Amino acid sequence: MGASATFSWGGFFVEPGISVGSGDYSSPQLLFQAGYLWTF
Repeated sequence: MGASATFSWGGFFVEPGISVGSGDYSSPQLLFQAGYLWTF
């Protein structure tokens, strides 16, 4: 379970988020993605 948001400008995007749950890793976990989208 978690939440995230997408922020984009031009072709770049950033997606910060947080995830909570149980398992082998400590909780909560911070999530982050960044990248570039292009069109043909």
